[in-house]
Amino acid sequence: MVSPPWSSLPQEQAQVLPHCSRFILECSFDAVVHDPSALRSTLIIAGLHYSWNTGNLQAYESTFLFHKVQGIRTVNDWIEKQDAARAAVAVRQVLTLGFAECCLGNLPAADAHFQGLMALLDIADPRGLGQMGADEVDGELADRYLILSQNFLHGLKSRFDIDPLRTVSPGPPSDSLVSETFSRMHKAHSAEPMGLENRLVALAKLPHFFAPPPRGRKPADIDTLALVECLRDITNYVDRRMFGWDDREDFFARGGPTRLFVAVVDLHVLSFSGKVEKVQRDDKDSSNFISSWSGASSAMGLYLHSVLGIWNAGRPMSSRLLCRLVQILKRHLTSDRQRLGAKGGLDRGFWFWKVFTGTVALAKARQAVSCGSSPSPSPPPSLSSTSTASASEASKGIGEVEALEEWFVLSIKKWSKATNTKAWEEARTVLAKVVWPVNSSIEPLAISLWHRAMEA
Repeated sequence: MVSPPWSSLPQEQAQVLPHCSRFILECSFDAVVHDPSALRSTLIIAGLHYSWNTGNLQAYESTFLFHKVQGIRTVNDWIEKQDAARAAVAVRQVLTLGFAECCLGNLPAADAHFQGLMALLDIADPRGLGQMGADEVDGELADRYLILSQNFLHGLKSRFDIDPLRTVSPGPPSDSLVSETFSRMHKAHSAEPMGLENRLVALAKLPHFFAPPPRGRKPADIDTLALVECLRDITNYVDRRMFGWDDREDFFARGGPTRLFVAVVDLHVLSFSGKVEKVQRDDKDSSNFISSWSGASSAMGLYLHSVLGIWNAGRPMSSRLLCRLVQILKRHLTSDRQRLGAKGGLDRGFWFWKVFTGTVALAKARQAVSCGSSPSPSPPPSLSSTSTASASEASKGIGEVEALEEWFVLSIKKWSKATNTKAWEEARTVLAKVVWPVNSSIEPLAISLWHRAMEA
């Protein structure tokens, strides 16, 4: 009888490998097996799936370290050669490492990967036009993986913010602190109704973000109602309970962010499935939520961060990251208008909601720099990280923030003319038909942005 290949390995590694093998067989597809970078990322995700499922961090550490080193070598090789066709591969490799650090409880390390990613994107796509990789789909996958990973990190930071007394010293967090954070994550996900099960199911679909789809297949627009309904549930909680950082666990324990994570992953898989029926858009129906995945998901993250103020532990994100996300949103808003025709694209309420959300995000970033502090209400004072904007870092990108903000303000003006919407109360009603908070500190800023657009 032939022994399995892992039978001679140390016990801890021998526990992980069979799980990884089953994971790859059950969740992956041909593209994973034939793409070395996608296969490495899938192996990393498989190990995370094991760690989340068992709560055993130690068994996977050596395996992750090996793939982490190999992944960093892949990125360094790209930086040396700067092969344009492989740029998106390098970006997705960094994102997998950052996503993995999130899952393992090392949030500062995940932040460091995002900081490195911004530098990498400055080389691969300096103008933020989304033109990187072998083709349009390759670049689109990199954009989508960035949106997913950013939202995942910012959600975890809001839930598992590190104790301020444990982070006063410089340098990487201690192993005990990382282990403690991972333990808190596993206990919280297990206590949340269907929390761990839903996250494991979503994690098994993650290879769809970094493995190329069948040749010639492009993403389809999808009905994003499931995403909007998750945002409505979250917004209703914030409105009813007046979300506070002192009691944030109750918010997360109710499962809203987890359901949103699952919906976002499922919609991505659907958009590339080749099984989306061609949808008919009713321009007069404000409940029509047909959109590109990237347009809806980038706006979703900006809404959670800048409108509700509950993402990234209530802190401003770095200007570089914000501008990357807003540029993705801008591209999809533009293509949406062009594809539907000027009038058809402008009189849909969902399009306006995405535009206005992006405008609020940019205006808050500009205010944060000019005021020298966060405009978000009462964030915890503990997080000191690379994706949280310092005054000096944020000011570097303020010119780009202002230029993007001007485009978004003019887009509000165009929408108002096309729909003959003049008063803020009318515009707010349109926003509320999608999702918008009833009680929010953002209201004065929103009103001022509307009036600015009317005067543009």
